[in-house]
Amino acid sequence: MAFTLTGDDVCQSTLPTSIPDPCWVAFSPSAAKLVNIPLNENNFPLDQSWLPVLAGNELSTSKHQFSNPIATVYSGHQFGVWAGQLGDGRAILLGDIAGQELQLKGAGKTQFSRMGDGRAVLRSSIREFLCSEAMYALGIPTTRALSIVGSDLPVRRETMETAAVCARLAPSFIRVGHFEHFASLQNIERLKELADSLMQQHYPDCLDVDNPYLVLFKAICERNAKLVAQWQAVSFCHGVLNSDNISVLGLTMDYGPYGFLDQFQIDHICNHSDRGGRYAYHRQPQIMHWNMACLASAMIPLVELQSGEAAQNLLREVLEEFPVIYAQTWQDLFRKKLGFLYPMKVMSL
Repeated sequence: MAFTLTGDDVCQSTLPTSIPDPCWVAFSPSAAKLVNIPLNENNFPLDQSWLPVLAGNELSTSKHQFSNPIATVYSGHQFGVWAGQLGDGRAILLGDIAGQELQLKGAGKTQFSRMGDGRAVLRSSIREFLCSEAMYALGIPTTRALSIVGSDLPVRRETMETAAVCARLAPSFIRVGHFEHFASLQNIERLKELADSLMQQHYPDCLDVDNPYLVLFKAICERNAKLVAQWQAVSFCHGVLNSDNISVLGLTMDYGPYGFLDQFQIDHICNHSDRGGRYAYHRQPQIMHWNMACLASAMIPLVELQSGEAAQNLLREVLEEFPVIYAQTWQDLFRKKLGFLYPMKVMSL
Protein backbone atom coordinates (compact mmCIF):
# COMPACT_ATOMS: atom_id res chain seq x y z
CA MET A 1 0.00 0.00 0.00
CA ALA A 2 1.09 3.56 -0.63
CA PHE A 3 2.94 5.54 2.03
CA THR A 4 0.24 6.64 4.47
CA LEU A 5 1.99 9.18 6.68
CA THR A 6 1.31 12.79 5.79
CA GLY A 7 2.79 16.16 6.74
CA ASP A 8 5.73 18.27 5.64
CA ASP A 9 7.94 16.73 8.33
CA VAL A 10 7.45 13.30 6.71
CA CYS A 11 7.14 13.84 2.98
CA GLN A 12 7.12 16.57 0.38
CA SER A 13 4.84 16.81 -2.65
CA THR A 14 7.24 16.45 -5.56
CA LEU A 15 6.44 16.59 -9.26
CA PRO A 16 8.68 14.56 -11.56
CA THR A 17 10.75 16.55 -14.06
CA SER A 18 10.01 15.59 -17.65
CA ILE A 19 12.55 14.18 -20.09
CA PRO A 20 12.59 14.84 -23.83
CA ASP A 21 11.53 12.18 -26.36
CA PRO A 22 11.06 9.26 -23.93
CA CYS A 23 11.30 5.74 -25.34
CA TRP A 24 10.88 2.25 -23.96
CA VAL A 25 14.11 0.45 -23.10
CA ALA A 26 12.83 -2.48 -21.04
CA PHE A 27 9.67 -3.76 -19.39
CA SER A 28 9.25 -6.71 -17.05
CA PRO A 29 6.36 -9.01 -18.03
CA SER A 30 6.18 -10.63 -14.59
CA ALA A 31 6.18 -7.25 -12.82
CA ALA A 32 3.51 -6.07 -15.25
CA LYS A 33 1.29 -8.98 -14.18
CA LEU A 34 1.81 -7.95 -10.57
CA VAL A 35 0.12 -4.60 -11.28
CA ASN A 36 -2.27 -5.77 -14.00
CA ILE A 37 -0.73 -3.96 -16.99
CA PRO A 38 -1.53 -5.81 -20.26
CA LEU A 39 1.39 -6.04 -22.71
CA ASN A 40 1.65 -6.30 -26.47
CA GLU A 41 3.68 -8.85 -28.45
CA ASN A 42 6.85 -6.83 -27.78
CA ASN A 43 6.27 -6.91 -24.00
CA PHE A 44 5.47 -3.23 -23.72
CA PRO A 45 2.14 -1.85 -22.44
CA LEU A 46 -0.83 -1.99 -24.78
CA ASP A 47 -1.89 1.30 -23.22
CA GLN A 48 0.70 3.76 -24.53
CA SER A 49 -0.32 6.33 -21.93
CA TRP A 50 2.01 4.44 -19.58
CA LEU A 51 5.09 5.71 -21.45
CA PRO A 52 4.84 9.39 -20.42
CA VAL A 53 3.82 8.38 -16.87
CA LEU A 54 6.80 6.07 -16.35
CA ALA A 55 9.04 8.70 -17.93
CA GLY A 56 7.91 11.24 -15.33
CA ASN A 57 6.24 13.43 -17.96
CA GLU A 58 2.59 12.84 -17.01
CA LEU A 59 0.64 11.81 -13.91
CA SER A 60 -2.25 9.83 -15.39
CA THR A 61 -2.88 6.93 -17.72
CA SER A 62 -6.22 6.11 -19.26
CA LYS A 63 -7.13 4.19 -16.07
CA HIS A 64 -4.87 5.48 -13.27
CA GLN A 65 -4.41 8.91 -11.71
CA PHE A 66 -1.34 9.64 -9.59
CA SER A 67 -2.43 12.92 -8.09
CA ASN A 68 0.06 13.40 -5.25
CA PRO A 69 3.60 12.16 -5.94
CA ILE A 70 5.91 12.52 -2.95
CA ALA A 71 9.48 12.20 -1.75
CA THR A 72 9.97 10.99 1.83
CA VAL A 73 12.47 12.01 4.48
CA TYR A 74 14.67 9.57 6.38
CA SER A 75 18.03 9.55 8.13
CA GLY A 76 20.66 6.91 8.64
CA HIS A 77 24.14 5.60 9.21
CA GLN A 78 26.42 5.60 6.17
CA PHE A 79 29.59 3.50 6.37
CA GLY A 80 29.02 3.24 10.11
CA VAL A 81 28.77 7.00 10.70
CA TRP A 82 25.60 8.89 11.55
CA ALA A 83 24.79 10.98 8.46
CA GLY A 84 21.76 12.83 9.81
CA GLN A 85 18.84 13.72 7.57
CA LEU A 86 18.77 12.11 4.15
CA GLY A 87 15.71 11.29 2.05
CA ASP A 88 14.53 10.32 -1.42
CA GLY A 89 17.08 12.30 -3.39
CA ARG A 90 16.18 10.90 -6.80
CA ALA A 91 13.18 8.68 -6.11
CA ILE A 92 9.61 9.93 -6.38
CA LEU A 93 6.71 7.83 -5.12
CA LEU A 94 3.85 8.18 -7.59
CA GLY A 95 1.30 6.26 -5.53
CA ASP A 96 -0.34 2.88 -5.17
CA ILE A 97 -1.32 0.44 -7.91
CA ALA A 98 -2.76 -3.01 -7.15
CA GLY A 99 -1.27 -2.99 -3.65
CA GLN A 100 2.21 -1.99 -4.80
CA GLU A 101 3.96 1.33 -4.35
CA LEU A 102 5.11 2.69 -7.72
CA GLN A 103 8.29 4.72 -7.53
CA LEU A 104 10.28 6.50 -10.24
CA LYS A 105 14.06 6.55 -9.83
CA GLY A 106 15.81 9.26 -11.81
CA ALA A 107 12.79 11.48 -12.47
CA GLY A 108 14.43 14.69 -11.30
CA LYS A 109 15.31 16.64 -8.18
CA THR A 110 13.44 16.43 -4.91
CA GLN A 111 13.69 18.48 -1.73
CA PHE A 112 16.15 15.86 -0.48
CA SER A 113 18.51 15.81 -3.49
CA ARG A 114 21.13 17.90 -1.70
CA MET A 115 23.88 18.46 -4.31
CA GLY A 116 22.57 15.78 -6.70
CA ASP A 117 20.74 16.27 -9.98
CA GLY A 118 18.00 13.75 -9.23
CA ARG A 119 18.74 11.84 -12.42
CA ALA A 120 19.75 8.27 -13.21
CA VAL A 121 21.72 7.17 -16.25
CA LEU A 122 20.89 4.37 -18.64
CA ARG A 123 23.87 2.24 -17.57
CA SER A 124 22.93 2.11 -13.88
CA SER A 125 19.22 1.77 -14.65
CA ILE A 126 19.86 -1.33 -16.77
CA ARG A 127 21.97 -2.82 -13.97
CA GLU A 128 19.20 -2.22 -11.43
CA PHE A 129 16.53 -3.61 -13.74
CA LEU A 130 18.46 -6.78 -14.50
CA CYS A 131 19.45 -7.54 -10.92
CA SER A 132 16.05 -6.77 -9.42
CA GLU A 133 14.35 -9.20 -11.76
CA ALA A 134 17.14 -11.77 -11.46
CA MET A 135 16.85 -11.76 -7.67
CA TYR A 136 13.09 -12.22 -7.99
CA ALA A 137 13.64 -15.18 -10.33
CA LEU A 138 16.07 -16.66 -7.78
CA GLY A 139 13.35 -16.49 -5.12
CA ILE A 140 15.11 -13.79 -3.09
CA PRO A 141 12.90 -11.03 -1.63
CA THR A 142 13.44 -7.83 -3.58
CA THR A 143 11.92 -4.65 -4.84
CA ARG A 144 10.82 -5.12 -8.44
CA ALA A 145 11.83 -3.26 -11.59
CA LEU A 146 8.82 -2.57 -13.79
CA SER A 147 10.38 -0.58 -16.61
CA ILE A 148 13.17 1.54 -17.97
CA VAL A 149 12.39 4.61 -20.04
CA GLY A 150 15.31 6.19 -21.89
CA SER A 151 16.00 9.64 -23.30
CA ASP A 152 18.80 11.47 -25.09
CA LEU A 153 18.91 13.98 -22.22
CA PRO A 154 22.63 14.31 -21.30
CA VAL A 155 23.62 13.53 -17.71
CA ARG A 156 27.18 13.92 -16.45
CA ARG A 157 28.71 11.32 -14.18
CA GLU A 158 32.37 10.38 -14.68
CA THR A 159 31.65 11.03 -18.35
CA MET A 160 28.63 12.36 -20.23
CA GLU A 161 25.86 9.75 -20.41
CA THR A 162 22.16 9.68 -21.26
CA ALA A 163 19.28 9.80 -18.82
CA ALA A 164 16.89 7.01 -17.90
CA VAL A 165 14.03 6.54 -15.46
CA CYS A 166 13.58 3.19 -13.73
CA ALA A 167 10.11 2.41 -12.35
CA ARG A 168 10.27 0.32 -9.19
CA LEU A 169 7.59 -1.60 -7.29
CA ALA A 170 7.38 -2.76 -3.67
CA PRO A 171 4.65 -3.32 -1.10
CA SER A 172 6.48 -0.57 0.82
CA PHE A 173 9.75 1.33 0.49
CA ILE A 174 9.95 2.05 4.25
CA ARG A 175 13.51 1.74 5.50
CA VAL A 176 15.34 1.42 8.80
CA GLY A 177 16.29 5.04 8.12
CA HIS A 178 12.67 6.18 8.44
CA PHE A 179 12.64 4.89 12.02
CA GLU A 180 16.05 6.37 12.75
CA HIS A 181 14.90 9.76 11.49
CA PHE A 182 12.01 10.18 13.92
CA ALA A 183 13.96 8.59 16.77
CA SER A 184 16.80 11.07 16.24
CA LEU A 185 14.28 13.92 16.56
CA GLN A 186 12.75 12.26 19.64
CA ASN A 187 9.42 12.47 17.82
CA ILE A 188 7.74 9.53 19.51
CA GLU A 189 4.34 10.39 18.05
CA ARG A 190 5.64 10.06 14.49
CA LEU A 191 7.69 6.98 15.39
CA LYS A 192 4.57 5.29 16.75
CA GLU A 193 2.52 6.35 13.74
CA LEU A 194 5.12 4.83 11.42
CA ALA A 195 5.24 1.54 13.33
CA ASP A 196 1.45 1.32 13.63
CA SER A 197 1.04 1.89 9.90
CA LEU A 198 3.66 -0.73 9.12
CA MET A 199 1.93 -3.32 11.30
CA GLN A 200 -1.54 -2.59 9.96
CA GLN A 201 -0.43 -2.94 6.35
CA HIS A 202 2.37 -5.51 6.43
CA TYR A 203 2.67 -7.18 9.84
CA PRO A 204 -0.93 -7.75 11.01
CA ASP A 205 0.15 -10.66 13.24
CA CYS A 206 1.96 -8.13 15.44
CA LEU A 207 -1.18 -6.20 16.33
CA ASP A 208 -2.93 -8.55 18.78
CA VAL A 209 -0.02 -9.34 21.08
CA ASP A 210 1.12 -8.05 24.47
CA ASN A 211 4.14 -6.14 23.15
CA PRO A 212 3.46 -5.37 19.47
CA TYR A 213 6.53 -3.20 18.87
CA LEU A 214 8.90 -5.82 20.24
CA VAL A 215 7.23 -8.49 18.11
CA LEU A 216 7.45 -6.18 15.10
CA PHE A 217 11.17 -5.72 15.67
CA LYS A 218 11.61 -9.48 15.96
CA ALA A 219 9.77 -10.04 12.67
CA ILE A 220 11.90 -7.45 10.86
CA CYS A 221 15.10 -9.00 12.25
CA GLU A 222 14.05 -12.49 11.17
CA ARG A 223 13.28 -11.39 7.61
CA ASN A 224 16.59 -9.60 7.22
CA ALA A 225 18.60 -12.44 8.77
CA LYS A 226 17.10 -14.84 6.23
CA LEU A 227 17.59 -12.30 3.43
CA VAL A 228 21.32 -11.89 3.99
CA ALA A 229 21.72 -15.68 4.18
CA GLN A 230 20.11 -15.89 0.75
CA TRP A 231 22.52 -13.27 -0.57
CA GLN A 232 25.49 -15.26 0.70
CA ALA A 233 24.15 -18.44 -0.89
CA VAL A 234 24.10 -16.89 -4.38
CA SER A 235 27.29 -14.82 -3.81
CA PHE A 236 25.46 -11.49 -4.05
CA CYS A 237 27.30 -8.43 -2.73
CA HIS A 238 25.08 -5.43 -2.07
CA GLY A 239 27.89 -2.90 -1.90
CA VAL A 240 26.27 -0.20 0.25
CA LEU A 241 24.56 -1.67 3.31
CA ASN A 242 23.93 1.67 5.00
CA SER A 243 21.00 1.67 7.39
CA ASP A 244 19.01 3.89 5.04
CA ASN A 245 19.29 1.16 2.37
CA ILE A 246 17.73 -1.56 4.55
CA SER A 247 14.08 -2.48 4.02
CA VAL A 248 11.88 -3.14 7.04
CA LEU A 249 10.08 -5.73 4.90
CA GLY A 250 13.27 -7.70 4.39
CA LEU A 251 13.56 -6.82 0.69
CA THR A 252 16.73 -6.35 -1.31
CA MET A 253 16.62 -2.69 -2.31
CA ASP A 254 18.74 0.16 -3.70
CA TYR A 255 20.87 -1.65 -6.26
CA GLY A 256 23.94 0.52 -6.57
CA PRO A 257 27.50 -0.84 -6.89
CA TYR A 258 26.38 -4.44 -6.38
CA GLY A 259 28.23 -7.49 -7.67
CA PHE A 260 28.35 -11.30 -7.72
CA LEU A 261 31.41 -13.45 -7.07
CA ASP A 262 32.73 -14.84 -10.38
CA GLN A 263 34.96 -17.09 -8.29
CA PHE A 264 35.00 -17.49 -4.54
CA GLN A 265 36.81 -14.67 -2.75
CA ILE A 266 35.57 -14.34 0.79
CA ASP A 267 36.68 -10.72 1.24
CA HIS A 268 35.50 -9.50 -2.18
CA ILE A 269 34.61 -5.77 -2.28
CA CYS A 270 32.29 -4.69 -5.10
CA ASN A 271 32.17 -0.97 -4.24
CA HIS A 272 35.28 1.03 -5.17
CA SER A 273 34.28 3.65 -2.56
CA ASP A 274 34.43 1.02 0.21
CA ARG A 275 38.17 1.27 0.74
CA GLY A 276 38.05 -0.34 4.17
CA GLY A 277 35.96 -3.30 3.03
CA ARG A 278 33.16 -2.59 5.49
CA TYR A 279 30.65 -4.11 3.08
CA ALA A 280 32.80 -6.94 1.72
CA TYR A 281 31.08 -10.25 0.98
CA HIS A 282 32.05 -11.98 4.23
CA ARG A 283 31.00 -9.01 6.38
CA GLN A 284 27.45 -8.66 5.07
CA PRO A 285 25.82 -10.82 7.79
CA GLN A 286 27.52 -8.87 10.59
CA ILE A 287 26.65 -5.54 8.96
CA MET A 288 23.00 -6.52 8.59
CA HIS A 289 23.07 -7.48 12.29
CA TRP A 290 24.57 -4.06 13.04
CA ASN A 291 21.79 -2.36 11.07
CA MET A 292 19.23 -4.26 13.10
CA ALA A 293 20.93 -2.88 16.21
CA CYS A 294 20.40 0.61 14.73
CA LEU A 295 16.72 -0.20 14.32
CA ALA A 296 16.58 -1.52 17.88
CA SER A 297 18.00 1.74 19.17
CA ALA A 298 15.38 3.68 17.22
CA MET A 299 12.55 1.50 18.54
CA ILE A 300 13.48 1.68 22.23
CA PRO A 301 10.88 4.41 22.95
CA LEU A 302 8.14 2.26 21.41
CA VAL A 303 9.04 -0.90 23.33
CA GLU A 304 9.25 1.19 26.50
CA LEU A 305 5.54 1.98 26.11
CA GLN A 306 4.77 -1.61 27.16
CA SER A 307 7.94 -2.73 28.90
CA GLY A 308 9.42 0.31 30.60
CA GLU A 309 13.01 -0.09 31.74
CA ALA A 310 13.13 -3.68 30.47
CA ALA A 311 12.92 -2.49 26.84
CA GLN A 312 16.65 -2.47 26.15
CA ASN A 313 17.18 -5.97 27.51
CA LEU A 314 14.22 -7.32 25.54
CA LEU A 315 15.51 -5.80 22.32
CA ARG A 316 18.99 -7.12 23.04
CA GLU A 317 17.58 -10.63 23.48
CA VAL A 318 15.93 -10.40 20.06
CA LEU A 319 19.18 -9.19 18.52
CA GLU A 320 20.96 -12.20 19.96
CA GLU A 321 18.63 -14.44 17.93
CA PHE A 322 19.76 -12.87 14.63
CA PRO A 323 23.01 -14.87 14.21
CA VAL A 324 21.20 -18.09 15.06
CA ILE A 325 18.49 -17.49 12.44
CA TYR A 326 21.11 -16.45 9.91
CA ALA A 327 23.31 -19.50 10.54
CA GLN A 328 20.40 -21.92 10.35
CA THR A 329 19.19 -20.42 7.08
CA TRP A 330 22.69 -20.25 5.63
CA GLN A 331 23.40 -23.88 6.47
CA ASP A 332 20.03 -25.02 5.08
CA LEU A 333 20.74 -23.24 1.80
CA PHE A 334 24.29 -24.57 1.48
CA ARG A 335 23.19 -28.12 2.35
CA LYS A 336 20.76 -27.92 -0.57
CA LYS A 337 23.49 -26.60 -2.86
CA LEU A 338 25.70 -29.56 -1.91
CA GLY A 339 22.91 -32.13 -1.99
CA PHE A 340 22.96 -32.92 1.74
CA LEU A 341 19.60 -34.13 3.03
CA TYR A 342 20.06 -34.06 6.78
CA PRO A 343 20.58 -31.07 9.09
CA MET A 344 23.98 -30.36 10.49
CA LYS A 345 24.76 -28.76 13.82
CA VAL A 346 24.01 -25.02 13.78
CA MET A 347 27.11 -22.89 14.15
CA SER A 348 26.97 -19.24 15.19
CA LEU A 349 28.71 -16.46 13.30
